[in-house]
Amino acid sequence: MTIVLLALGVQGVLGFVRARRAREIGIAGARWIWVERSPEPAPVHFSAIRPFDLPAAPRRAEARIFVDRRFALWVNGSRAGTGGQSPGDALARFDVAPLLRAGRNVVAVVAESPRGIGGILFALDTGGGSPAVVSDASWSVDPAGREIASSGPRRAVVLGRPPMHPWGFPRAR
Repeated sequence: MTIVLLALGVQGVLGFVRARRAREIGIAGARWIWVERSPEPAPVHFSAIRPFDLPAAPRRAEARIFVDRRFALWVNGSRAGTGGQSPGDALARFDVAPLLRAGRNVVAVVAESPRGIGGILFALDTGGGSPAVVSDASWSVDPAGREIASSGPRRAVVLGRPPMHPWGFPRAR
């Protein structure tokens, strides 16, 4: 019984530490997502799409993103940035306030990996204290990579929450 209570206590402390670290780097609530789990290494290129509503256009908004291997970030049909990371790299950050508006908005990440293995971690900070949008099961994916303006046909696969092998926590900067 003592061992069970000790294990539960350790899990609670680890959960608290993980949540605090996620808040510190601005990805609280975000999950690693991808198009699908594939046992065979093969190139993949797809879009991950997330529509969302805002009550007003934010004065400031920063997209924080980590994609293992390469990505293009789109907001409301406009390219907001490109990049790519490997485990241990920092989050990419993009000012997306000029691209957001009151009402319906759409964020899309066009991702690719030469081996088919990868992950997307995303958070949109609009200054409200916690991210307005995070990568999670609410994202849709289009394996053909054609849809960047509306929801794709399938749900994203949630791989887990940070820290997670092989990425751990991305560096803040």
